Amino acid sequence: MNTTAQLLETSIRQTADTNTQLITDANLDLERKLVSKETDTFRASITSDHSLYAVTLTPSRRDIIKLRLNLNEYDCTKYVQNLVTELLHLFHKNCHNNYSRNESRLTRFFAQVEFENKQHSDKVAPHTHACFAIHPDYLDQFEDLLIPHTKQDLDSKIQPEDPLTIDFDRLKQQTKAQILESKIASIHIRRLKIEDLLTWSSYCFKEQTHSLQLRQRVTY
Repeated sequence: MNTTAQLLETSIRQTADTNTQLITDANLDLERKLVSKETDTFRASITSDHSLYAVTLTPSRRDIIKLRLNLNEYDCTKYVQNLVTELLHLFHKNCHNNYSRNESRLTRFFAQVEFENKQHSDKVAPHTHACFAIHPDYLDQFEDLLIPHTKQDLDSKIQPEDPLTIDFDRLKQQTKAQILESKIASIHIRRLKIEDLLTWSSYCFKEQTHSLQLRQRVTY
């Protein structure tokens, strides 16, 4: 190979490397901005007295298939997020029968639904990673619902303690609680420190940030 050709090849490689680095940096910046925005919005809705919990909820695969939600991610997302809303409704009912009159005490939360594995290389059972912020007036009632989980959550980003789960038998509205429990395959809950919120948020929003990322063009 003559010198001119070598210089041209080197230039092409350097340009490709630069483009790759620019795309990587842009994607990291996008992720930081999106996660920071969502985390800041959530922080603004709570006080320093709220207690945080990292929550992973997986619906019954049987119901997902029965309702044909595996064919429609939008409808599936609404279904999974509604399970979270139903759970919080039953919890709030435990705290106060007319809980809607105490809006300031209601649990603040976000719940992102995922359909891919962590590497974004394959589909997995739909599930949600969420964060609950429990008002101090309702904290004892929430803690009373928690019992040790029999299985580890191997995908969890937060691992300071053994996982907990909800004891549905401790919910007052037992008929509705039993129906909801039948729709849920598993719930993993861990207490979350405020300094770990950004890390957990990044994990919760990873599929959303991945979907927005710039793609590296394949060259030959």
